[in-house]
Amino acid sequence: MYGQYSVASGDPDRQGNSVGSNLTTGSTAGTEERAFQSFGGLSLGYALAPTFANIRTMHFGGTISPWQDLEGGHSYLNDVTLTMAFYKYRIDSTGPTSDPFIPFATETISDEIGEEWNFNAKWKILSDFKSDFRVGYFKPGSAYGSRRAREIYGRYKFTVDL
Repeated sequence: MYGQYSVASGDPDRQGNSVGSNLTTGSTAGTEERAFQSFGGLSLGYALAPTFANIRTMHFGGTISPWQDLEGGHSYLNDVTLTMAFYKYRIDSTGPTSDPFIPFATETISDEIGEEWNFNAKWKILSDFKSDFRVGYFKPGSAYGSRRAREIYGRYKFTVDL
């Protein structure tokens, strides 16, 4: 089990979204730049996958290996790992976020970006064969209004090491 609370500041007078080419526009001329600019990344879920800028997140989850101690004919299940995670996203300030569908600046909005649930199943079948299945479900909050529908992310990866 684990829990994490993360905050990346925003800039209320930024001229564009907090990521991409709009970073060059920065704050309004003559004002202080207050947006958090990260070096590297922070995993914030599969479906929404926001950039760590102008956001507050609560993240809870846990990992289990349900068949780790099996013996005998079913020992091939020993290397199965299941992970569940929950994210709650909120806007940190009235400035833009990494998502262009959230209104900002002069508009009055809620700071509720939304919630996300993630599930991951990893299985090391043999020493050189691995399987990884991921699913994420994002439910938008009131910050979006009617601008965004739910999102579902899915990925399956099979790896052979040579």
